[in-house]
Amino acid sequence: MVMVAMLFILEQRLLSKEFDPLISCSNIVQILSFLLPKRAVTIDEVFRQMKVQHKRRQASIEAAYRKQFREELVSVGVAPS
Repeated sequence: MVMVAMLFILEQRLLSKEFDPLISCSNIVQILSFLLPKRAVTIDEVFRQMKVQHKRRQASIEAAYRKQFREELVSVGVAPS
């Protein structure tokens, strides 16, 4: 995603070179942040989203530990249940 974003910014710089040769990546980001629609987000929504992300991250960590434990059991010859 970062590479696609950087490609877009580079293309915009090249297209703008003729009428504004000093335009920078930062300038393009500023223009986009002004032009693109923004969703109204409350602080409660920010914290709700963080909780969801943390819950998913914790589930992922726990799944990785379970997988690692099963692989260790298999490596020592114990059948996982």
